[in-house]
Amino acid sequence: MAAIAMRDSDTASEWIRDAYRVLYQLAKKQGNASAALQNYEKYVAQNQGYLNDVTARTIAFQTVQQQSLTRKLEAEELSRQNSILKLQQQLDAKAVETGRLYIVLLLIGLTAIVLWLLRLKHSQMRFRHMATRDGLTGILNHQHFIHESERQLRQLERKAAHASMLWMDLDHFKQINDTHGHAAGDAMLRHVVRVCQDHLRPGDLFGRLGGEEFGILLLECESDHAVAIADRIRLAIENAPMDHEGQLLKVSASVGVASSCSAGHALQRLCRRADAALYRAKRGGRNRVVVDTGEEMSAFA
Repeated sequence: MAAIAMRDSDTASEWIRDAYRVLYQLAKKQGNASAALQNYEKYVAQNQGYLNDVTARTIAFQTVQQQSLTRKLEAEELSRQNSILKLQQQLDAKAVETGRLYIVLLLIGLTAIVLWLLRLKHSQMRFRHMATRDGLTGILNHQHFIHESERQLRQLERKAAHASMLWMDLDHFKQINDTHGHAAGDAMLRHVVRVCQDHLRPGDLFGRLGGEEFGILLLECESDHAVAIADRIRLAIENAPMDHEGQLLKVSASVGVASSCSAGHALQRLCRRADAALYRAKRGGRNRVVVDTGEEMSAFA
């Protein structure tokens, strides 16, 4: 009873419950039913309160444990999500890196294709140039000059326009080769070509027929104008010596002129008449221009 008197409040506790149980047992043993019942009720109340308190503590402990487990699970879930995010970032980085690699490979492939196409185009142009140009002088070769001349003459015939053919041969050219060597002769041919090009229009056809013989097709040019151009070319060649190893080498040219006005637009006939006029120029003393006359050409043919 002194222990019970020492308590601060009505809060249930294990030692108060045990004190009421001792009083209950003592009263029961003494035969004091009223005191025994009273102490027993207090014992039950204390026991119930104690059990409730233990239960509350247990529930609180379990709640705390559950909350702790929940937080642990949440932390694990967050950690898992963080790991997933990191993996996703790594995958995204790999995807970006792979995309860049694909782009680089694509650019390399496109560059290789473009370079290959450019090289192919360059080769085609070089082969075309080799197939159409004279290797020494750079002007049209015989075959391509004839082909282009025929094509241009057909177009001029449809337009009812005229053209003139110049057949030119360098006089005594063999002497340059025999005296100064073939290197000097080749240099002289290139020199003559440059001199002639200064007096030709961009659309005119200029070709090397072989050796020191050249052909020029003057487009939309009638006989009188063609003779004037031919004579300017002849004078320019005569008055433009070439410097070769400290020596001035001179050469002259004979030119035969034929016009579609009299010979027609058939290339073969125009070439025959220009060649015949050139032959007459050489026979007449060289270094001159001779024009095709329809009467003589008909007799020559």
